[in-house]
Amino acid sequence: MLLNIAITSIAQTKKDTNSNDNYGDDRIFTSVQVESEFRGGVSAWVNFITKHLNPDVPTDKGAPTGKSTVEVIFVVDRDGTISDIKALTKKGYGTEEEVIRVLNLAPKWTPGYQNGGAVKSLKNKKFLLLLKKK
Repeated sequence: MLLNIAITSIAQTKKDTNSNDNYGDDRIFTSVQVESEFRGGVSAWVNFITKHLNPDVPTDKGAPTGKSTVEVIFVVDRDGTISDIKALTKKGYGTEEEVIRVLNLAPKWTPGYQNGGAVKSLKNKKFLLLLKKK
């Protein structure tokens, strides 16, 4: 069962506030003027994750019961596509793989914007799972 999804931000590594171009290059921003977001907002995001995530995967693979937090980073491209998904945790029992599987199913997001142009932006998400035996 999905308990919580936390959105965290990390410091910006690249910024060009003097330019009005659309950042047509491959720069990935970690902080932008308008953040990328799941279309429909946080409640739609939670509904999507709850609908698609199978919390039984870890326990079916022998994970102990209790809470497990999986943290991932990914890029929201200028067109809203999610790419470059990487797990930051290593809980095992298929937990990271299940979260990555679900993220690969996600529809396009609303991209982030910097100086009026859509840009690639880095997202950091945490998934708190309650692992129970069936």
